Amino acid sequence: MQNTYARKAGKIRKRAAAFLIAALLAGTAGCGENPAPGQGVPSASAEASAAPVSGAAPTAVSTPTPPPDPTPTPVPDFDPPVLTGVVNRQFYVGEGISYLKGVTAVDAVDGEVEVTVDRSKVDPKTPGEYEVTYTARDKAGNETSMTAVITLSEVKITEEQLDEAADQVLAEIITEEMTMEEKAWEIYKYVNTHVRYWDSSDKKDWRAEAYRGITEGWGDCFTYFSVSQILLTKIGAEILPVERVGGVSRHYWHIINLGGGWYHFDACIHIPKFVSFMRTDAELDAFAATQRPGYNYYTYDKTKYPEVSTVPFEWDRSSME
Repeated sequence: MQNTYARKAGKIRKRAAAFLIAALLAGTAGCGENPAPGQGVPSASAEASAAPVSGAAPTAVSTPTPPPDPTPTPVPDFDPPVLTGVVNRQFYVGEGISYLKGVTAVDAVDGEVEVTVDRSKVDPKTPGEYEVTYTARDKAGNETSMTAVITLSEVKITEEQLDEAADQVLAEIITEEMTMEEKAWEIYKYVNTHVRYWDSSDKKDWRAEAYRGITEGWGDCFTYFSVSQILLTKIGAEILPVERVGGVSRHYWHIINLGGGWYHFDACIHIPKFVSFMRTDAELDAFAATQRPGYNYYTYDKTKYPEVSTVPFEWDRSSME
């Protein structure tokens, strides 16, 4: 009986040993465990996934994009700012002097920059002509300077007298419903027809000349200029005085901006007839070409002024032609 059990136990041990050897040869790690990576016989699905796909592009390896440099590369700046509006002006002794009215400086890189004025030579209590210097500097240190003459005169006509005379004129020729262009046109017509040309004026005092032009109705181009200046100022137009450069005589007019760009305004009479209301440089040049050589009728220093529009101003001027 014992021999029978012993024989059975021996057979069981042999079978277990054989099973263990077979398992080891097959690469299994043991009963109930999955094969470790790299062990055992790979399955069909594993072989399929490992095999390369015919014609497939290799997987691209993405390279991280470096973050942008937060500090922008500075733009080289070698050009100085451009100054405009630096023109000769007249004031009375004792009144406030508006040195910077209409003066601007623009830099190609920095945009609008500050303008400083050296007025150390001006004695505001003494009549005379004084030179002042305007300077603009950009962040790169580029600098522009221009000079102008400030003329101080004794008071001949009070501000109240001139305002009263100008207000009476405007009350007769314009209404509140008019546009700025319509008001400026009425001013042009008034000055051109009211003032009679006589080759004489006080060119050191535009206010006195404006008052005389309104009340007496005669004078030269400076009178037309002066009357235009007080009336255009009264309606709130943006204006800059212009003086002829060179030529055989002096001439004065304005460039004005009514909201659509800068144009020329000259209410003085012209021979041949020319209605100089809201005109471009090209239109002035065309008229100047009709004058005798060397007259320099509308020659002026364009570097001192904002750029005048090149687009002709659409307006019916036929009533004055």
